Amino acid sequence: MNLLRLQADTEQALLSGLQSAGAMIQDPIGEVEGYSPRWDETCQVVILGRLTKATGVMLQDEDGNDYPECITVEGFHANVLTADESIISALAPITVYPQTPLVKFAGVE
Repeated sequence: MNLLRLQADTEQALLSGLQSAGAMIQDPIGEVEGYSPRWDETCQVVILGRLTKATGVMLQDEDGNDYPECITVEGFHANVLTADESIISALAPITVYPQTPLVKFAGVE
């Protein structure tokens, strides 16, 4: 199985890429306009949406509690675990290779 990390400029571009690659299935009560992310023995999809990451700066709320300052990472994101070569090639244009992934796929990494 190959782990793909996807990033597209817009949510629609991410969903269109997943649909055209066969990584979404038609579902009349699906999460996204009649489609649901695929989850079977050959392809598992997790739509992450927008991601945030800590800047390293700590802030304080009005009660004196510390919390990390976060910024939004550009684009819309998903993780796909698949062995299907046709899905891998179809998703190549939106596949990214971050040095430090913000979200890891449980049981794989």
